Amino acid sequence: MHFKFSYFILAAIISGLIFSCSQTKIKPKAINVPPEKTVLAPKSKSKLNPEPNNDELQLTFHGENSQASFSPNENKIIYISKNQYQHINSQVYELNLDTLESTRITYQDGENASPIYSNGGTSIIFASTTDEIKENPLFLYNRLQAMKAQTDRGIAATAIHNGSDLQPFELYKKFILIDDIVRLTKTPFLDKNMSNYRYNGRRIFTSARDGNLEIYSYRPSLPDSPIRLTFNDLTDDEAQFSPTSNEFIWTRFGINSKYSQILWRDSSHKITHELSFGEYSHINPKWHPNGEYIYF
Repeated sequence: MHFKFSYFILAAIISGLIFSCSQTKIKPKAINVPPEKTVLAPKSKSKLNPEPNNDELQLTFHGENSQASFSPNENKIIYISKNQYQHINSQVYELNLDTLESTRITYQDGENASPIYSNGGTSIIFASTTDEIKENPLFLYNRLQAMKAQTDRGIAATAIHNGSDLQPFELYKKFILIDDIVRLTKTPFLDKNMSNYRYNGRRIFTSARDGNLEIYSYRPSLPDSPIRLTFNDLTDDEAQFSPTSNEFIWTRFGINSKYSQILWRDSSHKITHELSFGEYSHINPKWHPNGEYIYF
């Protein structure tokens, strides 16, 4: 009995030491990076080719990074980064896959999102809140009140994007090597997620200009009059043209985002098919380069 009791005390002491060690946090050393300096990956990761039998390679090492898209020649990636050394809000960055050198592309107030390449990779199209918040500071307040008043459809189901749909995004075009920025849309509602591909000089994107998230066709000759392509009480987003631009896919979110579906439609808008089934979440559809498959 004496030995059992001694073992119990010894075990308790060891457990306490382990718990104490596990609660000890090592504070990282502060790293000062000049404001305009680009960020490189560690030297051990300086080559894009991964080690044998390794299917994954980490490409970014600073901040929180997402929404990546390849350049047309596939040697660069455009992406969104936030919580960096120089800024908290989200900005657009470009990563060179040969050197793994990352360069900041945008310097804007507000938030930036959904960047893609344009004009053969010489420019980008992205969404930003930089102007609309300044033009209408009551926008967020009004949208929050509208959300409280509606809970069964449309913009009220903003939880599907963690609240980002409450932000008044507009679409912009920027040439990478110069500071020339062109505003593509101007409406007191969300405009976001421009497609990578064109159809007869047009692109498709997401907008809430009619009171609900729907898919629209952007016409460069009539930028203020896009053509609405979807009409549904549910929310439509994440549309992508196929490589041939003869068809497109998108995500339709169910009531309060409890489920979502992947839908397909030909460019004539006469035929629509559901590509995913069941009340599950199917999001972020992308085309395979051969145009015969999608992944999501």
